[in-house]
Amino acid sequence: MILANPRYTGRQTWNRRATRTTDPTSTPALSVKLARPALVTEHDVVAAQQIRAARPSNDGRTHQFALAGLIHRGTCHRRLDSHWNHGRPTYRCRHGHTSTQGPNQTRPKTLYIREDHLIDQISIRLGDQTTNGHTEPSPDRTQPSRIATALRKSGTFIICDDTGWRLETINST
Repeated sequence: MILANPRYTGRQTWNRRATRTTDPTSTPALSVKLARPALVTEHDVVAAQQIRAARPSNDGRTHQFALAGLIHRGTCHRRLDSHWNHGRPTYRCRHGHTSTQGPNQTRPKTLYIREDHLIDQISIRLGDQTTNGHTEPSPDRTQPSRIATALRKSGTFIICDDTGWRLETINST
């Protein structure tokens, strides 16, 4: 857990836990300046987070979720869960879902996001589209990790809701 916690890089962290407020600034943030001596390197923290994001499935295979921890729901500000669905990485927010109670009218619908669709859209928006001379993107197996790394380095999160998504950079002090 120490390796996965960015606080041990010497930076101050805040808003890592969900609160009941609907404050949009409650997205996790890291200070730019060191607040204390680092116990682990930032490289080690990212590597530990990637290991934790790789989860074994029912068939014993390990799956990678490049955008794990980067996608938040705009309405409840919760981080979306990584979820393997139909042979590909997806993310979901089941805010208020329990197996013992039926849905009530105030609970938002479960939100599902496919990683490949989101990666393609982010790539187009950021102008990082690799094309093969056509309008379709070239297959690039490193694209999800490249985009996730760029988002993490810039402190940018993906905020999704029922109408779409946006990129939001958290200004650190």
